[in-house]
Amino acid sequence: MISFESLPQTQMGFEGEKHIIKQLKDAGYWVFKCTDALDSDAREEWEKAPKIHGMNDSYIYPDVQVFKNQTPELVEIKTKSQPTYYRKRDKNQHGINLRHYNSYLKVKEITGMPLWLVFYERCSGTVYCGEISHIPIDHNGEFYQNGMKVPMVYFNCDDLNPFSEFVKVKEAPLSISADDPSSSKWIAMKQEFQKPLNAFFGVV
Repeated sequence: MISFESLPQTQMGFEGEKHIIKQLKDAGYWVFKCTDALDSDAREEWEKAPKIHGMNDSYIYPDVQVFKNQTPELVEIKTKSQPTYYRKRDKNQHGINLRHYNSYLKVKEITGMPLWLVFYERCSGTVYCGEISHIPIDHNGEFYQNGMKVPMVYFNCDDLNPFSEFVKVKEAPLSISADDPSSSKWIAMKQEFQKPLNAFFGVV
């Protein structure tokens, strides 16, 4: 059996994409994989990444576009072999390329669509996610790739939501007794917390 760490980066990414796309389909989403729109010439020209082009600028487009209840959303899938332990904060984190992060923010601004970052953690099988504008950046850093420094942004895992919990919220929402004097406050907090989850899974 081939270990995950021995796979080339592109194959690692494909494994994560397949895993997440299946979960999205199982949750009732229609999925358009944006790289499917690129022919071989375009893949070479655009460095194998889909892009959105304007008159003077272009920006990296997320991996997939999903649709449910006629509502389009964007999903960028990042496959990680394991979390990065940040000793200074005593936190497990996941990071992405700063240039890509800024590009995704611009795509969200241009399209007006919610854009979700999804992290597939291969070592544990855990999937984290969050809407890009709602995930706090813990710190900026650098990652060495092919002998070069790549500027990065890092997010704490506990600031992300487990992807599996989204399905649970949809299928079995918590029930709170109206007799509980604190229930009205808790319901308000719960509703506020669930807004991004409900938006992603089309919960009314």
